[in-house]
Amino acid sequence: KKSIRQAMAQGIEKMEEMTQQKWQHSYFLINITSSLFVRSKSLVIGDYVTRNRKWFASYPATGCSAFCGSDITPSAFLGQKHVVMFFYFADRTAGCQMEAKYFRDYYTYFTQEGAEVIGVSLDGEERHMAHADSQHLPYPLISDRPGGLNAIFGGPNVLARSTYVIASSGELVSKYTTLMVPGALSDPYSHVTNALAKVQELSGPAPSATKAIYTGSDVELCNEVCDLTDGGHITFIQQSENANTVDLWDYLPSHGGASRPSIADLGTHELKSSKVVSLFAVTPSMLLERYAQRKSLRGKTERVVRPGAHDAPNPNDKVAIVFTFPTIADKTGNSSRELSASSSGSSIALSKAKSGKRIESYVVLGRHMLRTFEGYECQEVGQGNCMLAFPTAAQALKWCVAVQAKLTEQNKYPKRDRGKRDDDSLICNVKMGIAFGKPAYGKPHSRTGRQDYFGPVVNLAARIAKEAKPGQVLLDSEGVSESGDSIVFTREDEEVIPLARRGAGETRIALTRLGMFQFKGFRNAREVLQATALG
Repeated sequence: KKSIRQAMAQGIEKMEEMTQQKWQHSYFLINITSSLFVRSKSLVIGDYVTRNRKWFASYPATGCSAFCGSDITPSAFLGQKHVVMFFYFADRTAGCQMEAKYFRDYYTYFTQEGAEVIGVSLDGEERHMAHADSQHLPYPLISDRPGGLNAIFGGPNVLARSTYVIASSGELVSKYTTLMVPGALSDPYSHVTNALAKVQELSGPAPSATKAIYTGSDVELCNEVCDLTDGGHITFIQQSENANTVDLWDYLPSHGGASRPSIADLGTHELKSSKVVSLFAVTPSMLLERYAQRKSLRGKTERVVRPGAHDAPNPNDKVAIVFTFPTIADKTGNSSRELSASSSGSSIALSKAKSGKRIESYVVLGRHMLRTFEGYECQEVGQGNCMLAFPTAAQALKWCVAVQAKLTEQNKYPKRDRGKRDDDSLICNVKMGIAFGKPAYGKPHSRTGRQDYFGPVVNLAARIAKEAKPGQVLLDSEGVSESGDSIVFTREDEEVIPLARRGAGETRIALTRLGMFQFKGFRNAREVLQATALG
């Protein structure tokens, strides 16, 4: 009997503990109930929050290091700071998280105007702490209760999000509410912009400063580039032909969120002032749709030295993707090893410096010939490991064959440096793969700003290039046959199929069927062709 009583007592204690935990974390149910049944008279613009004793109460705030583990008394800001107080439904809802990020990204602007931002919801302290920590929020979050701070403004409302601006005098000067429904009506970003505009109005115009006038070549350069820049865009100037976004990122804000900077490489241009500069478009990530306009600077400058992201093939159309993987081998062919980003070095008994020099020679050659065939270099991952894009499969194929022909000539007759002995045993061959089709989507690379492409056509080109042997050009027959460009070949059972049409003076190209290949990530086998120059 004693054992039974003890077991029953332990069971009851366990049930009570589980029930307590369940209700403690049922914030959703609390929010819904409070919104429906806990209502009070709402303040109007011009009312003073100081007339309500709840403004002088203390509320637990665990949202940031400045207030962690302590309480916040809103009345403490009277005569000190303006208060921007936004009420939201719950920490874990997507729209509320986005609103918190927007206030985080613009927090500095509020503090510069003498205002403090405070988030308020009925979530518990532990959940607030986890939310603030994961989103790196610099402002406090108040754990409110039904009939608490929210009662000053009419009580919690599950159907709307509300933001209030209270002047340092205690006067309610702004009240902004939107319905929590999908679409623009519930845009959390508008809460930030409306509150910031009101705070800036309260602060008044910035104090006048002594006027400074700058002159010189840098000012003239800035004015010239500003004339090239479309409205709503920011252009960063790098006075170098060698574009390098590493230096650019050092000047940009490092925080994430909606205002995280995004870069689009606009290319290298010769301006009317004869200066050659590299230009980059910089914009917050929330405005990335502006890049979709793809406004090229071609025709606006004196000369395009290096094309930019908006000069690349349009990702909304079919694109020929090319991957190249250079290899180093000795002339006997006994030793060959692909030099990739993860490679620890060449397996042949030659220095890595000389190997890199031969790879660099190929890279210079390939980039020089890109413009002839309207090609675009998307990225280089490891020396010579490039992803390229061409408007048509014909241009991609002609570039690959032309580069291979030049490499063959260089390998046969290597150029010697004057006064230095050249090791003739070292040659460079390149594996190339081509696929033609419409990308799933495309956008500027998040770090380099170069046009990037994504989707099955990109994966197929990479896998075909990996399948190639050094010096081979392989391509997907299905994509090329459907391209509609100058590459036309029959489906006869010939092993070698010459191109049906070719331009005057161009190298004759033959396509050889290698059979069906099953590539990882593709359900159906693909017919692969090898392209070689004839004559």
